[in-house]
Amino acid sequence: MSKVNCPLGLKGFHGNIGVFEAILQMGLKNFISQLSQDDRRELFYFALSKGITASKLGISQSYLYLLKTGQRKISDTVVEKILKNISVYDFIEYLQGPSSSPVRTPPLRGGVSNYSVKRVYRVFKQTVNEELVNAEVERFRRFLVSKNKKPRTVRERCRYLRKFLLQGIPLTPTGLVGFFSQLRPGEAEHYAKAVRLYLRFRKMKSLLDYVPSVRVEADKTAEVIPKYENVRKVAEYIDSKPALYLYATLAESGLRPGQGYSLTRNELVLEHRIIRKPVSSSTKRFWFTFFYTDLQEELVKHVKTLSGPRVFPGKPRELRLEIYKAMDRALGYRFDLYRLRDFFISYLNYRGVNPLLVEVLVGHRPPPFRVTVHSYLAPWILEMRTQYDKAQLQILR
Repeated sequence: MSKVNCPLGLKGFHGNIGVFEAILQMGLKNFISQLSQDDRRELFYFALSKGITASKLGISQSYLYLLKTGQRKISDTVVEKILKNISVYDFIEYLQGPSSSPVRTPPLRGGVSNYSVKRVYRVFKQTVNEELVNAEVERFRRFLVSKNKKPRTVRERCRYLRKFLLQGIPLTPTGLVGFFSQLRPGEAEHYAKAVRLYLRFRKMKSLLDYVPSVRVEADKTAEVIPKYENVRKVAEYIDSKPALYLYATLAESGLRPGQGYSLTRNELVLEHRIIRKPVSSSTKRFWFTFFYTDLQEELVKHVKTLSGPRVFPGKPRELRLEIYKAMDRALGYRFDLYRLRDFFISYLNYRGVNPLLVEVLVGHRPPPFRVTVHSYLAPWILEMRTQYDKAQLQILR
């Protein structure tokens, strides 16, 4: 029998592994109980056509004759034995309709009716397909983790792959093209990212041509590096205090967004307006940067209200969302928070701050500046802050 092209990872199931193993115990009884006698009888005759004998069903030849002639109802036990003895591919063939190969067709079967196929498939999909999908998504998740994908990327790809597989879209050129043609652009992008990775995982690269390539065009209305007036304008529209202070800190200090989210109170020297990062074991040096007086006053009051070590409590996603909402209202478009670091570098250079100092403040290690321990820098920090203050990079008004 030719194997059916199924969207799930059924290539791992061979003929000697029955559907019984695929249907987990928690869903088996529910699945069988919803099958009518007509459904059971069609499944029973299909099993006989595949060579299932009375001994495999655990019944005698005389009782088999009574079932074949309709003189006895097909019990749950018999259905369970059928599922245990037919292969996954045989069952999928049954759901898709009569086999093209010549088989004995008992009078009561007469081929699988469309109504019965739809009914059995619906029950099968509710109780079995979800379990198979979960197992396949878990395999895909382990594949992504082995490729060192970020946790957020793994979650997003698995979520959209699960939604895709639950819809039963066949992995064929026609099936893929038809599916993506009905999606909105943004939705299609998320599905495409997941499906393209899944096809590589399944070693089905020949189908990649039928999945839209994921190429996100840059927003032409957004600035490559935000302008000073626009950065300050966004700050006026941020309602959340923690999000506002995070935004101002990133813009005034040049921190990366991830460093801003994880900033602790021990790394703040509020009286001197310094953000001091610990000594690195790899570089044997520490890293520092500054912020301005207006932000200093706000952070002094803000830190007193904190109960934990983090300066900006809350989930990073929620803090970003507050800032992005302000960008929508203030500018009508968004720019990535990492662009604030580019803004910091370009603005300080524009205002005439020593480029060597700018490199130090953003955590770079320029060749002429070989510092091994923080004690060497201590006498110069306040002098460097004086040069930093000349740029007048104040975000809060």
